[in-house]
Amino acid sequence: IAAIQSAIALYPEDPLYQLGLGSIHERAQDFAKALAVYDAALPDSVPLPKARFRPQLAEPRYSDERDRFGHGIGGPELSQEHAQPRAALRVRRGRLLVRAGALEQALTDFEQANLAPTRHTQAEALGWAELDRGLVLLSLGREREALADFVRAHEHPIAPQDRNSFGAIRRARSLYLQAFVHYRLEEHEAAQRSLGMLSGLDSRYYYASLLQPRVHYARGRPAAALAASRRINGAKGEGLVFLEARVLVQLNRLPEARELLKGLSGSFAELWLGALEPEAEELEALAQGASTVVAWLARYLIGSLGEAQLLAGLGKAQPEIRSEALSDAHCLIALRAELGGDLEKAREHYTRAAAFEVARDRVCWRFAAVQAQRLGRAR
Repeated sequence: IAAIQSAIALYPEDPLYQLGLGSIHERAQDFAKALAVYDAALPDSVPLPKARFRPQLAEPRYSDERDRFGHGIGGPELSQEHAQPRAALRVRRGRLLVRAGALEQALTDFEQANLAPTRHTQAEALGWAELDRGLVLLSLGREREALADFVRAHEHPIAPQDRNSFGAIRRARSLYLQAFVHYRLEEHEAAQRSLGMLSGLDSRYYYASLLQPRVHYARGRPAAALAASRRINGAKGEGLVFLEARVLVQLNRLPEARELLKGLSGSFAELWLGALEPEAEELEALAQGASTVVAWLARYLIGSLGEAQLLAGLGKAQPEIRSEALSDAHCLIALRAELGGDLEKAREHYTRAAAFEVARDRVCWRFAAVQAQRLGRAR
């Protein structure tokens, strides 16, 4: 550090030394000092007041039924061999700004980096910067723009001297992210194409293995979804176990579905178990709770409320949760009807459940959408 600081004093206009100093601070996990170095080297920067940095950043992934994902920022280090020093400074500062949660400022840095693919190493740097920018856009809800960045990141050639497999990792990650965005946009066939390309490149890509069952399920292929989920080598979380239970319900393998649901935590798993097993003790406890959505649904499942009472009551829920509550209610009404053999009533309520504008990976919404389509084809 002392040597580089001496070099900066001698050559203050040369950004290469600030890049080296910031890199050392980053390796030491002193992100505030690294950001201060990059800010000083880039005079147009706006310093963050008392920034708090995430220690680690994860790949975007579906960890449960909600699309909670971190920002998977950070490819190989950008040095003078990969990019012009000022461009590399902007990319590295952009990555730190993401750690600090300053996404709009980070996006500005990625857009101003102006990495030009003049050599293979430059192209590699550009590909990783495009991945970074795409992830920021995704975090800001700008999915289409993010998708365009992920497509471009995949198209850059792999350098012949790519001894560390950075290019192969970049391509695998970009394909996964394309599939991730397509899935969020309900473009399931496109998501499957990206996953298929990724399987040919790297079938072991873990986060893709977590996404694949959901894509199969959304495409109306429950058996394939179940098989893909059970092939996962590693932790898959309760979200995918719940997906397996829903698939088993679709396949009329109810005893297996009950066993899976009994191993899950949370009131929603208990509700579903109660839908399959009306005498479940858990329902009584849920029904005795305060006037929450879960309590209303539990009371319906144990027979304390009729369908009309349930829908009327949840129709008076707070506006921010009303659509979710009614979607869940129609789904459970449909499930009970289907289990009782009334397929026309089930199709009607599944369709009504899927018509609400709610998060697309809510347990009930996705199940209702798939079942409405399946029962519609069977008419």
